[in-house]
Amino acid sequence: MVTHDGGFYESSSSQQFVYEKLLNGTTPAVDGIFLGHDHRQKEGTFNGVPYIEGGKNGEAISRISFEFQRSKDKFEHIKTHHEVINTSNLMLFDEPDTDIDNLIEKYKEAIGDIDRVICNFTGKVSKQKFLDIACEAIVSYINKNKALYDIEVKAGVHNAGGVRDDFKGGEFKYTDLVKIFPFSNTLVIMKVNKKQYDKVTIRSNNNFVELSPLTFTDGFEYIATINYVAEYDGVTAIEKIDTGVNVQDAIEEYLTEKYN
Repeated sequence: MVTHDGGFYESSSSQQFVYEKLLNGTTPAVDGIFLGHDHRQKEGTFNGVPYIEGGKNGEAISRISFEFQRSKDKFEHIKTHHEVINTSNLMLFDEPDTDIDNLIEKYKEAIGDIDRVICNFTGKVSKQKFLDIACEAIVSYINKNKALYDIEVKAGVHNAGGVRDDFKGGEFKYTDLVKIFPFSNTLVIMKVNKKQYDKVTIRSNNNFVELSPLTFTDGFEYIATINYVAEYDGVTAIEKIDTGVNVQDAIEEYLTEKYN
């Protein structure tokens, strides 16, 4: 089983395993679990079933293998092996990857030069700063193209988990943009009332920037966000409009205009 879950209830002092019921009994429902989400390295077994997680950013590989022995007309499970393999000594990226090169060439016309310089930063840019930039960028894009949507937005919302790295400074390339914003989310316009807006912005994982005061004079306001936030469990709105515009494109345009 592959799951986007850390495997443990972090609030529990006993670190109760999330899938305890799934693995209880004489015949567990699965033979192995690949974990994720909390970006930690871990491995172990529960009721004889291995669980494993390789950390983050390709720092390790999660591996589970099963050994079987044929007995007459069927195979018998002999043993299971699981390990977290550190990638630092594997030299995975020392040789050119033809498959990746072919993909880049295939989509070159659509994505352009992947090493193009978008802008220059004079110093380090934190993840929090990139969050603010993302919120400003999606508002800027919608309002620059308000003739298409006949809507002007006042605030932008982006989830913190959608920003994956800081930047040390200097030339900021398209490859850096994809590294920091790796998810191809699309821009969404949300028509919300005060209660709905508060519910979206109060989430600890969401960052928001208000470019002008939200008054809710007519009972609603328009805000800009991404489809991940708009589709999140419990997020409601009077109306949602998915523009289909990639958030990376909006951020690239904003950085080109504001940071050059």
